[in-house]
Amino acid sequence: MSEPLATLNEADLQRLARVAERLFAGRPQLTPGTQPHRLHAGQGVEFLDHRNYQPGDNVRDIDWLATARSRRPQVRRFRNETSSDWYICLDNSASMGLHLGKWSLAVQLAAALAYLLIHLDNRVSIILFSDRVDSLRPLGRGQRAYAGILHLLGSIPPPTRGGGSQLGVCLPHLSRGCHFAVISDFLVTEGMHRDLALLASIGEDTQAIQVLAPGDSQVTAMGNATLIDIESGESCLIDAASVSNRLAAERLASRVLALATHCKRHRIGFSSCTSVQHWREVLLEHLMKPGRTLA
Repeated sequence: MSEPLATLNEADLQRLARVAERLFAGRPQLTPGTQPHRLHAGQGVEFLDHRNYQPGDNVRDIDWLATARSRRPQVRRFRNETSSDWYICLDNSASMGLHLGKWSLAVQLAAALAYLLIHLDNRVSIILFSDRVDSLRPLGRGQRAYAGILHLLGSIPPPTRGGGSQLGVCLPHLSRGCHFAVISDFLVTEGMHRDLALLASIGEDTQAIQVLAPGDSQVTAMGNATLIDIESGESCLIDAASVSNRLAAERLASRVLALATHCKRHRIGFSSCTSVQHWREVLLEHLMKPGRTLA
């Protein structure tokens, strides 16, 4: 297994999975608000509605009469589901690869989160996005699905140039009423906030994990310098001597606070971390926050 996935420890994943089981055992299924949600679709006995057939669905759940009416395979959904469909959206834009530790942590978080979700019998899809959908692994559950996710994540090198963070490109591939997790540095505020809010409006639960690197707030050049946007290629001349690391750090902190406020307003679970942290620490801290659910 290629780096950074080679550093994922199976024993650590299993221990974290046991913690997740204890955290959510007997806990009512919660929407991003505070009211128990009792209308989960799954293998119950009371019919809820129909949805389009997706790869991995049991063919015995297909409603052939509804399929004939809509001319699309339709699957019955039932109340009291114990599992859900999750989409993990991983930012694959150039800013994520500018600092190798940032990309490594993001990939580790995506893989570990997929492990926990699949361990809890959820179906999981992963989408790598920049200014387009770069790679996609469809919904699946079980060991085969997790192996496919690891293969996808292990085959993608750290992005180095081009692209942009446009979360909206994932929307055509997402299903209404599902659960979403977005892993990104969120350094591009224009559009990302809007698209996060849109995800929250169509999904049952939306989670956001911001991955930053110490270098995101450091200015080391002195004198005149040319700043180049690694994603757009645009450049401008500045007097770097007048730009201090303190001001850069303050601006980044302001952006993080704005993102946290935005997520709270739209009931999106939010955590921010840096590349010096361990994936286990980041994920456990995120899960421990009030209102989290993996089901």
